[in-house]
Amino acid sequence: MINTRKPTALLEWLDIKKWIQENLDNLLSDIKIDGYIDGIDMEEPEISELEINEIYINEDESRFLDDNKETAFISVTGDVQVSIDAFMFKSDYFSLDLKENSIIELMDDDWNKHYVWIRIHPEAELDISLTVNILNKKIDSYEAVLRYNIYGFCKHCSAPLYSDAEEFCPKCEKSLF
Repeated sequence: MINTRKPTALLEWLDIKKWIQENLDNLLSDIKIDGYIDGIDMEEPEISELEINEIYINEDESRFLDDNKETAFISVTGDVQVSIDAFMFKSDYFSLDLKENSIIELMDDDWNKHYVWIRIHPEAELDISLTVNILNKKIDSYEAVLRYNIYGFCKHCSAPLYSDAEEFCPKCEKSLF
């Protein structure tokens, strides 16, 4: 018998991490990218690689959608390693002060007359919202959003800054002022 007091009790029989791994190819094409790098205008960002490190269930956001407890909404967050391919104006790319260990990798410096092809490797989270049918033990629908925000780069080592309130670089620990 399934404990139906909380929708997250559904995890006793529904292995969400396994479902995500089995459906990763479909997810890749469906994931919306919600992120930016301050001062960098990227075009056509697309996920080229994604590896899930850890999955967390957002208990406060998960709930039953009906009084009969036949349908549940489950919110999941995953810490992921991701590579994102994008295009960037040449002048924007070459004006960046990127050092060797940057998260931005130049793939083709002459993609066309105006653009370079870059690959970005940011720290990211994958938020997945699932609608689960309890009667047939199936995931009816899902929405996946990749989230990352980079507020700039350390002027000393080019490490990405994931907060606009950083005073010291998390990598080299030097002052950002």
